[in-house]
Amino acid sequence: MGPGLTFVIEAQPYLNAVLMPLGLKVMCFKACTHYPTLFDHFQRELREVLQDLQNKSLLQDWHQPQFWKQLKTLANSASSSGQKDSLPLPNTVQGVLGMDLDKVKAMQQRIEDFTNHMSELLRIERDAELEFT
Repeated sequence: MGPGLTFVIEAQPYLNAVLMPLGLKVMCFKACTHYPTLFDHFQRELREVLQDLQNKSLLQDWHQPQFWKQLKTLANSASSSGQKDSLPLPNTVQGVLGMDLDKVKAMQQRIEDFTNHMSELLRIERDAELEFT
């Protein structure tokens, strides 16, 4: 299993086996697709299982299994730790939907213009009805 998207895809069947709490589905979906969060929890759970096996004397040293060493190597690699993502990004403020701030402001302005135009039309219609009656 590789880092990043492959890990996220492989984890989904296990995550979907547990029901999401009511009202927290959006946050759960974000967490289910956030690689650093998934990897951190997977690593922590695996460590706990290995320590439990060591406590039951089924494992000599929980640090020694090859898969644990490979996992730690993967965790310390640049692709896992996000070092390649530490490049400076342009100064764009992301909105809730991932759009830059200028697009959001343009959309808000168009909505305001539409609302004002429709309000003006309603005002004209109301005035026309009042004059007619």
